Amino acid sequence: MRWSLSLASLALLYLTTAAPLQSRQNSDLDSPNDSAAAAPTATIYPDTAGGQPVNIVGFADDRFGADVYLGVPYAQPPVNKLRFAAPQSYVYNTESYTAQTQPPMCLQNPQESEIIYGTESSEDCLFLNIFAPAGSNLAEEKVPVMVWVYGGSFTSGSVYPYNGSAFIQHSTETGKPVIHVALNYRLGALGWGVGSGFAENNATNLGLRDIKKALGWVQENIWAFGGDRDQVTVFGESAGAISISLLYLDPGTTLFSKAIMESGGPSSIPLGPQDSTWEDAYQALLKAANCVDFDCLRDLSVEAILAAQMNVKNQTAFKAGFIYCPTIDGDLIPDSPHQLVLDGKVANKPFITGNTKDEGTRFAPTSINSTPYGLLVLNLFEPDDPDPMTTSKLLQLYVNDARAGSPFDTGSQTFGLTAAYKRFAAIFGDLFFQSQRRYFLRQANAHGNTQTWTFHFEQLTPGWPEYLGISHSTEIPYVYGAARPDMGQQGFSFTYTEADHRLSDAMMNYWINFANYGNPNGPNDTANSSSNAVYWPLHDSDNKKILRLKADNISVFRDDYREAGTDFITSRPKAFSFRRSLDIGVGPGVGVGIDGELGEGLDASVNVGVDGHDGAEKKRASLTADIETALDEMPVVDLDFATSESKRDLNLGVGVGVDGELGLALKRDLDIGVGVGVGAASDLQIKRELDLEAGVGVGAGIDLNLKRDFDLEAGVDVGAGLNLALKRESDLEAGVGVGAGLKRDLKLKVDVVAAGNGILDAEIKKRDDLNIGVGVGVGVGS
Repeated sequence: MRWSLSLASLALLYLTTAAPLQSRQNSDLDSPNDSAAAAPTATIYPDTAGGQPVNIVGFADDRFGADVYLGVPYAQPPVNKLRFAAPQSYVYNTESYTAQTQPPMCLQNPQESEIIYGTESSEDCLFLNIFAPAGSNLAEEKVPVMVWVYGGSFTSGSVYPYNGSAFIQHSTETGKPVIHVALNYRLGALGWGVGSGFAENNATNLGLRDIKKALGWVQENIWAFGGDRDQVTVFGESAGAISISLLYLDPGTTLFSKAIMESGGPSSIPLGPQDSTWEDAYQALLKAANCVDFDCLRDLSVEAILAAQMNVKNQTAFKAGFIYCPTIDGDLIPDSPHQLVLDGKVANKPFITGNTKDEGTRFAPTSINSTPYGLLVLNLFEPDDPDPMTTSKLLQLYVNDARAGSPFDTGSQTFGLTAAYKRFAAIFGDLFFQSQRRYFLRQANAHGNTQTWTFHFEQLTPGWPEYLGISHSTEIPYVYGAARPDMGQQGFSFTYTEADHRLSDAMMNYWINFANYGNPNGPNDTANSSSNAVYWPLHDSDNKKILRLKADNISVFRDDYREAGTDFITSRPKAFSFRRSLDIGVGPGVGVGIDGELGEGLDASVNVGVDGHDGAEKKRASLTADIETALDEMPVVDLDFATSESKRDLNLGVGVGVDGELGLALKRDLDIGVGVGVGAASDLQIKRELDLEAGVGVGAGIDLNLKRDFDLEAGVDVGAGLNLALKRESDLEAGVGVGAGLKRDLKLKVDVVAAGNGILDAEIKKRDDLNIGVGVGVGVGS
């Protein structure tokens, strides 16, 4: 069974119930207040206006003592010839620009997003919302600036929910005024396209380029609103935090002075390379748009682009995971973030980074009811399935016990779900967020950045579903003051308590102190002089101190919870964080059961990526791999890819005991966890995304029909005359078998041609000197 609620939908669900501002119906930010006072005006002198003055006219929000400027353009509309182009500086054609209306959100699914964000979506969306203390445009002393980058899985989001008024009010009341800026950036295929067409046209990472362009605008113009360009704190959550962390990969950046990253690090999601690894999503987009090339996409209507994007997202192969995301482009992201961080090629700027307690509950489908199903979901999120040994170790570290799962500290309760759900919620949270926070933080410390702090948000939102716990993004209303009584309860289904109010004030105090002083404790950095109730110590690799953010229990503890698991994840970057397009290696291989029992008799592995096809033309590629084996009589394998149809990402976990020529036509993401020992006369049909965790031992006379998306938790040990037909999404949970035991004299010549719907037809043409062709069952998994 598939789950029906996407990640974007989950994020939208949260914003529906807890968006940090008044509801659409109750908000007064869409129009200026009735006031006799002159509208606040900031005068800028942009180069695109020839240095002539341009007046940005906002309105006063007297309730919070704020001057508000809505929908300030920072770049030309990215439409027509500028679609899929880097952002261009905005050309101001008038002496006055009225900034009093909420801007449109960047193009995204309107059926969900317009309900949440209150505005229509448009390609013309590169705008800022600016909130400043009243009269700051006229003040001589400039104040620090906080720039918010929203999250939303790189496919949804808007500036609309992020009302900076509470920041302005709280900062001025405490004598530490700041200016708040929120920016829009392009989403989905228009901002984060992957695949060859986007790479060849320099159209990857456009959303990240938008963010940089907006920060450049702030550097040039924020002084006119009363802001200090030398004190810019960029902060954001989820995709916003990931984007900010990617900005740190430019050691010389001057766009900001410090950052706060809530639930996101540079390797929180696998990044798309420029090559064919992510080609399927690009080809699917072309097909959905009825296009044959990238130029066609540039000429489509916005309705057609959005429809094609949603078509791809709704396809089974792309329902989970991140198909629109940052890309290793050799420019903004020159190499894998994991490697750049390891090498210390990171900006040495102060930062705060942290997570919520139950990050993974929003990412684990509630339909997970078994380990095989959970692994299937995990593999959908990753561009390359982890090898069986890695998977086995991961499952050892995250046991199938409700008491150890997420929501954490809820004992054996499963909230009507299963222990498997809690197990994989823990895995997802640590995989995407906790492990990546620790890795970025500790590597920064190791390379000399000593100005770092980290937090763990542990406040359960009143009325929030129990099975989600303290989930991803639940800290945002506290950061934005939505839990404060003076912000009201409009638009919220929650009734915050006095304890929630106090926690919100404390968190805003930490954030505003950091923006003002580069330290969340304020100007006097000692435990006894902190302007906060609890002193927040620096993090370093020795003390590993982290701040618990919980109502009436803000406290410091050691950041080592589930450390064995997060350390293991970050020690396997190729399994969990990134991959190359071609990975060929020969090394030790063993049969592995689902929970780590080892088989015997196999000692080889090959991971191969091969170029795909161009149109109907089939390319030829060949690979000869000498596979060393512990079996004295196991022969060399000669693989001749005589007919190749998009054979990229073939993963043979161990070698096949064959001496002869083997012709294959394999679809993407075939993963044979261990080898296949084949006897005589076989008819093999395999569709894409077959995952054999432990392999198949096959004797003579086999007719094997395997459909897509089924999971052999263990293998099958087969004798002669067996007819095996397994249908889609079935679960076999018994026994492990590993194919082995082929003699030297076995010679197979197999011709393979691609049949309809990607099914392969493999027929043995030559069967000389067959001595032994039996499957040997070894290794038992639970």
